[in-house]
Amino acid sequence: MPSTAYRYMSTKFAKQTMESKSAPLSYFGYTKYKTGSEARDAYQIFYGKGNPDSWSDARLLGEFDTLQLYNFTTLQLYNFTTLQEWCSTG
Repeated sequence: MPSTAYRYMSTKFAKQTMESKSAPLSYFGYTKYKTGSEARDAYQIFYGKGNPDSWSDARLLGEFDTLQLYNFTTLQLYNFTTLQEWCSTG
């Protein structure tokens, strides 16, 4: 797993996202795109300027360390293994 991932969000929620460090809708991956248009093409995000049915303009970019995903996944796998062992001893 690459060590850095990128999150593409709508600028419609920019103020809320900057204040809370959370966005209601986003797309993420390991490729850093130069423009929102490139990100929309890559993730097949529906967008039409001025169209209220658009999903996201993908122009707000966030960068994060993927170690947090690895730790979460490892924890989930550990808990599942522990549960299997506990069930088989019963």
